[in-house]
Amino acid sequence: MLASRFRLGILIALAALGGCAQRSHRASLPPALPPVKAAMERQVANAVDAGDGELLLASLRQAVAIHPRDTAARLKLAGWYEQAGFFDLALDHVRMARLIDPSSQNLALAESRLLDALSLPGEAAANLAGFLAVHPGDATGHSWMGIYADRDGDYPLAEKAHRAALALAPDDDRLHNNLGYNLLLQKKYVEAEGAFRQALLLAPNSNVARNNLAIALASQPSDQGRKRAVEQWERLGGAAAVHNNMAAVLIERGRWAEAREEIGRALAMEPGYQPALMNLRLVSQLDGLPATYQAGAVAPGFWQRVAGTFKTIFVGTREQAAADRTPGLNR
Repeated sequence: MLASRFRLGILIALAALGGCAQRSHRASLPPALPPVKAAMERQVANAVDAGDGELLLASLRQAVAIHPRDTAARLKLAGWYEQAGFFDLALDHVRMARLIDPSSQNLALAESRLLDALSLPGEAAANLAGFLAVHPGDATGHSWMGIYADRDGDYPLAEKAHRAALALAPDDDRLHNNLGYNLLLQKKYVEAEGAFRQALLLAPNSNVARNNLAIALASQPSDQGRKRAVEQWERLGGAAAVHNNMAAVLIERGRWAEAREEIGRALAMEPGYQPALMNLRLVSQLDGLPATYQAGAVAPGFWQRVAGTFKTIFVGTREQAAADRTPGLNR
């Protein structure tokens, strides 16, 4: 639980992924139908559930009925169902479109996205692996495959995919950042540092890459690494955020007493700082001690002279983390 909470707060390039669809099911199973008829009846039933009265939906369904091999029309209809939260029905239409045009990158990516929306990141990665076996030169496909493999916890496979994407597009800073994130997950902190530094060489103003570089530095065992991490965070501004970020890294490493000290410093500077309060609640759950801090825990010095407004939340929701990660080549 600790590791997953820490990962959610890292400001890295994660794919913007949807949540799971929750559907109701009948108590008894209907008689079996031939595959084609079953698929059609399922589409009709779910279309009614989704609100068949909407003019746009009716128009899209008519277009598909008139031109059943029009993959663009079917993809638009799938998009409507996806927006409505009917990921399984959207997946049906995308898969039908892929039977018509199996070489389409857009359809392959759409199928993997919907599989992940159904909480099947392993199947999403496997789907892209099949596509890339035929189209190995697709950097975007490799990048998304790496992201889904990271989500599935298959970090070696993800690393291979991220490196394949970089081999095809070495000048894309986001791909270096995504590789660095994968290396962080594998606790390969020195290698992760190198990936983030390369991302910053290509995009010096990337706050995401700089924040991740600080995480990689702070995660290394030496005190020198922590000092260099602080230097990176200071460039983003906000003394309270600097202390809170360090606390998050210490929490991930199980150094809860030191994390409390950093949280205390952050809250002494900004008593209502919500990211630090969230970390305080988290460390309280982990060490079993009260969610309190020493208000005077900060020592005088350069910390008070650091000014800025940039605030980094290390412990947040899945949606907050997911919104920051997109593969390169696809913005």
